[in-house]
Amino acid sequence: MLKQPIRTCAGCRAEFPQKQLLRIAVSAAGESAVDVAQTMQGRGAYICFRNECVEIAKKRHSLQRALKHSLPADIWIDINRAIADCPTENKNFTCELIKEARAADGLPEGELSADKRE
Repeated sequence: MLKQPIRTCAGCRAEFPQKQLLRIAVSAAGESAVDVAQTMQGRGAYICFRNECVEIAKKRHSLQRALKHSLPADIWIDINRAIADCPTENKNFTCELIKEARAADGLPEGELSADKRE
């Protein structure tokens, strides 16, 4: 059985299967874009399909840090549009559950389950 690639949301810092996240990419030419198909070449960063995570990433500049590149102001419009266009059943609504688990269980940032701890 093949393992799914796991990526970290730039907003909430939780880990999810790659296909459950929205990819933002910067090409070698320095052009940034929302990579819905996750096929663009270049450095990429991932974010949940949740407006709260987008706002956190925007406030903390975490996408810029992950991409090692500044982002134009209109990229946030493209990100919000991609989230709005995504069907509800594909959206990732598990961030709140993970935050609750962290608060109750002391689950470290960036980890989904206690059995990952070493």
